[in-house]
Amino acid sequence: MIINIQHIYKLIIALQLLFFFFKIKTGNNDFLMPYFGLTIVSLMILLSQNLIRPKYFYCVTTFIILFLVLSYFGQTYPDYFSMYGLLYALSAFIMAYILYLCQNIYRFSLIIFGVYSLFLIYQFFSIGFADDELYNFVLFNSSRNFLSVIAILLSIFIGSVSIKEGRKQPLFIYLISFIFCVLLYGRSGIIVSGAILIFFYLYHRKVVTKYLVIFLGITCVAYFLDDIIYFLTNFSNFQRGVTSDRKKFILEYITNIDTYGILFGANIYECCQSIVKVDMNPHNSFIMGHARYGLAHTIFCLYMIYKTLKTKNIAIIFLMAILILRYTTDAIGLFSIYDFIIYYLLFISFNHQENKNRKLTTYNI
Repeated sequence: MIINIQHIYKLIIALQLLFFFFKIKTGNNDFLMPYFGLTIVSLMILLSQNLIRPKYFYCVTTFIILFLVLSYFGQTYPDYFSMYGLLYALSAFIMAYILYLCQNIYRFSLIIFGVYSLFLIYQFFSIGFADDELYNFVLFNSSRNFLSVIAILLSIFIGSVSIKEGRKQPLFIYLISFIFCVLLYGRSGIIVSGAILIFFYLYHRKVVTKYLVIFLGITCVAYFLDDIIYFLTNFSNFQRGVTSDRKKFILEYITNIDTYGILFGANIYECCQSIVKVDMNPHNSFIMGHARYGLAHTIFCLYMIYKTLKTKNIAIIFLMAILILRYTTDAIGLFSIYDFIIYYLLFISFNHQENKNRKLTTYNI
């Protein structure tokens, strides 16, 4: 019996996601051993099949060495923090590359989202909604915001796969993600998932329908404004205010940074006492990345945005913008396992630019 190599790749990635989920659920770092071990297995299979393009190999190798050297000059986090981050970056890149090479992974992306949805539904029935603070203890040392983050990221992954495979955007998935975020009482989750749902609903409609939907939307908001405000202020995290410490963290980091800090990352212990008070978590992926790797991290992020904008594809640009927006409200990526989604979208951007007048290319493996 001939085993399809794509099935092996999908199984490996599914197991990696499962092991990492066990890690964030229990806080047990032992789950990282099989996670990174499977990354090595994937890399060996890719090398054995000569599927790694030389330019990607040289770019990734240079990237790892450069960031590893720059992390040595960092002033805040221990060296092993930065090394773990680079291992996550490499692992996420390999995952994204494999998924990009595979054909017809739409069903695979749906299964991943479906399994996580079952987990959340189980939590809703187990915990209920009498005390939303209990959801802060579902994951080890993570708030309920992270539960909504995962739902949003997985829905964006399905949307990215839909772009690559020429499918319509999964409005039903976006709706489910929005409902999850509402039930989890998160400000940013509700706003981001709602924006995705509304945007792609309009994206699929004709121009006349867009104006009609906008008119009806404004009318409904105006009519139910009091009810909406009552809900947001009494049954969601908006009751705690529309501002947060995240803005304070950003301003404090930017205003107190010196020249050395700009190049190699600021010393958070000296510049940002507000961040120190929250266990060194700036709740911003870009601040965290800059503090670890310096200006090179910022340049890398700007490069991703630049490559996305060059596609001039509104769906790709919007999904990347949503990812960037979500990364600014929590330290969830750049670098982490979930970066495979942003790298996958980046691969689509590369290919879209090379094949503007042709259908997106898929390489057979």
